[in-house]
Amino acid sequence: MAKIVAANDVVAEVASGVQVELASLGFNVGHGGIAIKAETTEFYNDFKMGFFSGDAVAEVSFNLTAKKPDGSLIYSHSYKAVGFNKNIMLASGSDARPALVQALRDAIQQVVRDTDFHDALVQAVSGIRTASGPTS
Repeated sequence: MAKIVAANDVVAEVASGVQVELASLGFNVGHGGIAIKAETTEFYNDFKMGFFSGDAVAEVSFNLTAKKPDGSLIYSHSYKAVGFNKNIMLASGSDARPALVQALRDAIQQVVRDTDFHDALVQAVSGIRTASGPTS
């Protein structure tokens, strides 16, 4: 079997997915302010072959950190998800893709549902605005 290689930058896909979802939640995404880093640790597929058919089993995981402009850490968490494409006949890239897409989607949805992360961002942004605003 030949190696399956992604046609796109999977690290950029993870970062872009997180950025899009944060923007959809109403967070201001851009330069300055809180720095969010998504570091991809796993993005792979493994074929589990059976007698008549097999399954594509994908795993996606990444570490997410958020830091204030001064570099102090406000949040850090690891996210991991598994995706499946069952009853495949060939161990090919086209059979791995649905499992990888599902795993990526599920891992990013964990960020969307992580209210602790959202609260940390809101608190940090409030603190930055207060600190940089006028005092009286």
